[in-house]
Amino acid sequence: MNALTLDQVQKKIEGFFQEDDYKSKTRSFLTSTTIKFQPFDLQFLEHVDKTTFSFGVFYLLQELTKYLNDFSPLVPYIHQFLRKFNPHELQSERTQFQLWLCELLSLNLNFSVPIINGAIERLFGKHITNIHPALFKYIIQTRQFSLARPLLSATIHPKLNLVRVESAFEYYYYGAVILCHLKQFEKAFCFLYYAFVVPLPDFTLYFVPVYKYYLFTSLLVFHKTMPLPQTIGFKPSHFNSDELHVYSQIASLFESNNTQLFQRELSSFVAQLEKDEMIHLVEDLIDSLRFAQIKELTRIYTSKSIDFILEHCGFPTAQDGRQQLLLLLTQWISKGLLNARIDGEKVLFLSKAIARIASLENYIERMDSLLGDIRSFQRRTRLSKKNLAQTQEEQRITFTTRSHYSDDDDLSGTSSFNELLGVRK
Repeated sequence: MNALTLDQVQKKIEGFFQEDDYKSKTRSFLTSTTIKFQPFDLQFLEHVDKTTFSFGVFYLLQELTKYLNDFSPLVPYIHQFLRKFNPHELQSERTQFQLWLCELLSLNLNFSVPIINGAIERLFGKHITNIHPALFKYIIQTRQFSLARPLLSATIHPKLNLVRVESAFEYYYYGAVILCHLKQFEKAFCFLYYAFVVPLPDFTLYFVPVYKYYLFTSLLVFHKTMPLPQTIGFKPSHFNSDELHVYSQIASLFESNNTQLFQRELSSFVAQLEKDEMIHLVEDLIDSLRFAQIKELTRIYTSKSIDFILEHCGFPTAQDGRQQLLLLLTQWISKGLLNARIDGEKVLFLSKAIARIASLENYIERMDSLLGDIRSFQRRTRLSKKNLAQTQEEQRITFTTRSHYSDDDDLSGTSSFNELLGVRK
C-alpha cells in the first residue's frame, strides 16, 4: 500500500465511522498503513473532530509516534485529544489507553498534569490506575508537587483487574513521597501503611525504600517509631542493610528528645540522606523536636521568655533564630497545635497543647488490632454455635420432661429458655 497523507488518513477514518465494525476496521487500517507527513502537517489535527472520532484519533496519535524522533510537536494535540475525547468511545480501550499514557510520560515531555488527571477521571473515575505511578514519577521529577493534590484521593476500583497490584503499591508509595514534600505527614504515614499491606508477591524487594519514609513520617507524626502492620511477616532487623542501620541511628537520636544532640550528630548521616533524597525532611524533624520540647514546657510553666526557648530548644541564638521561632510559634498556634499566645518577649502557655495526633495514633492502633478482632469474633462465633447446639439439646430434654408434669407445675425457667431461643409454643 502506498503511503497516505494525513488528510487521506483522516477521510478514511471518517468513512469507516458509518460502518458496524468501525473500530476493528479503523484499528486494522491504522496499524497497517504507512503515513506520509512532515511535522508541520500535524496542524491538520486542529480540525479533526476529537469527540466524534475519539477511537480513530486515539489510534492515529499512537501511530504518529512511530514516525517522530522528536515528540514535542505532538504534545499540544495530545492535550487537545485528552480534553475532548468521548470516554464511551474508549471504554473498550482502557488497557491500551493506560499503556499509551505511561509510555508518553516516560519520555519526560512537557505534559500538563491537570489535563492528564482530567482524562483519567473521565475514563476511570476517581480510581487508582496504572497511569498514576507514571504520573507521580513525572511530578516528582519535575517537582510540580502541588499539582498532585487532586490525584491523592483515588481509591481502588471495584474491578480489580483494571489495575496491577504493583501499580496500587506504587500509587501509595510515590503518593507518600509527594505528600512529604507537601508537608502532609499524617496522610503520608497512612499511605505508607497502606503500601505495606498491598499483597505484593515479594515485598522484600521494596521494603527498604518504603521503610525509610515510614520511619521518618512516624517520627514526625507520633514522635516515635511506630510498629509495622501485623500483616508484614518480617521486621527491619531481618535485613542486613547499612542503609537501614543509618536510619535506625537517626531514629534513636530523634527519640532522645535532645535537639542540640540531634543536630550535632546528624552531620555524619548527611551523605546517605542526600543520596536517598531525604535531606529535605531533616529540617522538619528538627522542628518536630523543637515543638515537642516547647510542648513539654507548657506542662511545666505558664510562660517563658523567647530567649529561654531559643536557648533550650535548639534554635540559633542570632536574629535568624528568633525570627524562625516566632514564625513556627505563629504556625503552631494558628493550626491549633499549641494553645499559647505571644506577648512581647514572652510566650504565654494558656493550657496544655492540643493533642491532635492522639486520635490518629488510636486509629492506627485500631487498624493494627483489626485482624485480632476478626479472629476473636470467629472464635466466639464457633463457640456460640457450639453453645446453641448444647442449649437446643437441653431444650429437647426439657420438653420431654415437661410431659411428665401437670399443667400447674412451675416451669417458668423453661419458658424463659424458649423465649430466649425464640421458640414458640
